[in-house]
Amino acid sequence: MFETFAGRLMFEHELRVVKHAVHEAGEAITSIADRYYQTAMKQAGRTIVTKADIEADRILQNHLRGEFPEYGWLSEETKEDDRRFLSNRVWIVDALDGTREFVMKVPEFAVSVALAEQGEIVLGIILNPCTGDLFEAVQGKGTRLNGQPVHCNHRLHGVPEVEVSRSDLEKGRLREYENCLELRPRGSIAYKLARLAAGKADGTLSITPKNEWDIAGGLILVAEAGGRVTDLAGKRHRFNQARTLVNGVIAASSAAYDAIRRAVDERNMGTVPEPAEVKRNEGELVCGMHRWSYWFRREPVPQIRQHGRIVFSSCHPIILMAVGLGNVFCEVCMAT
Repeated sequence: MFETFAGRLMFEHELRVVKHAVHEAGEAITSIADRYYQTAMKQAGRTIVTKADIEADRILQNHLRGEFPEYGWLSEETKEDDRRFLSNRVWIVDALDGTREFVMKVPEFAVSVALAEQGEIVLGIILNPCTGDLFEAVQGKGTRLNGQPVHCNHRLHGVPEVEVSRSDLEKGRLREYENCLELRPRGSIAYKLARLAAGKADGTLSITPKNEWDIAGGLILVAEAGGRVTDLAGKRHRFNQARTLVNGVIAASSAAYDAIRRAVDERNMGTVPEPAEVKRNEGELVCGMHRWSYWFRREPVPQIRQHGRIVFSSCHPIILMAVGLGNVFCEVCMAT
């Protein structure tokens, strides 16, 4: 009992530090946005890094690692630090989730900070620097928006209203869901999860892999607000893993979750072939199935050309389980 009470007090201290840190990071982001946009490319893909990402990450590190040096650190903008595996508690940070929205001047990006304890998220904060909205949750204490309690209780009217990625919609990845879900484009996945927790939608769905830092802060917001969050297979997410990619996200109110999960299951049925159905070609694996084009990452890391073809070395976890290998390419994907 004493340990639990002491832990609660410690989380309160951490909450105060994180709030201060994210506000300072948010101010830096908006200041940079007001002055200029300076972009660069990274990881041989299309992920955009901005001056704002780097500055916000620096501010968060100064506060959080400075105040809690014994905690591990996992961040999109920071070089991997294996010391995190030795820590019971680890900060999981996305200093600017929704960089594309930031560059496009769409006010749907966020600063996301979470604290994981032995693989579970115990604290999460998400700030929208444009609106000033601050979402916060501590394990067992519910979710708050700007200091007021909120609940994941959007009223379900028939077909669930589900907020999804603009790029997924534009690239046709969600075409098969349009008849059973009301899809609405929204920016950052962290911001989508925060909005869901505040009762602004029935759910959010990501059928492409996400990294831990994309969802960690938002996951606890939804859970503490009474919603449900799983991967595409209906399993709980675990954090501070060696492989930071997770198998997508289904997040929803308790009233809408089953309908969204059913839609995912029905559309995935038969999509991933058994290993025997995968054929070899020129020493590489080729899926040979048109539907697979929706499951490969469109931003390969790295992107390698072989025999005039692009080899995707980082693909959807479900596919990798099916084929049992990491280097996979699809003729359909290569043509798109």
